[in-house]
Amino acid sequence: MVETSPSSCDRKGVRYKVIEARDGKDLLSGLLVGGVGWVHRADKIVLLYTDMEAYKSPAERDFMPYLDAGVMIQSFYLACEVLGIKVCYVNPNIRENNKEFFKSRFFPELDEYKYLGAIVIGK
Repeated sequence: MVETSPSSCDRKGVRYKVIEARDGKDLLSGLLVGGVGWVHRADKIVLLYTDMEAYKSPAERDFMPYLDAGVMIQSFYLACEVLGIKVCYVNPNIRENNKEFFKSRFFPELDEYKYLGAIVIGK
């Protein structure tokens, strides 16, 4: 359902990766600045990101991925509300000294990407 969320120029540039394994959630509990110490208790953590190839114009690369992600985040919230599932958005802050490790662990296949935050679902 979130794949059908509207996006600028209908480019569908925002992607997501679902983290369900305990080790991944535990790791994210220490890496996601807004989620330190609690996100590991969630049923799922959905990492939102974009491969920057979707955003060609230099004038839009700094902000447009976040706007597109906001629409997708709202879709997650609405779906979870309808289903009676708890949901929370965690901002995209990763400490500078953790950024390379975060990329190597969760996005090793991408050369250029932008991490857009996480949706924490359940519990």
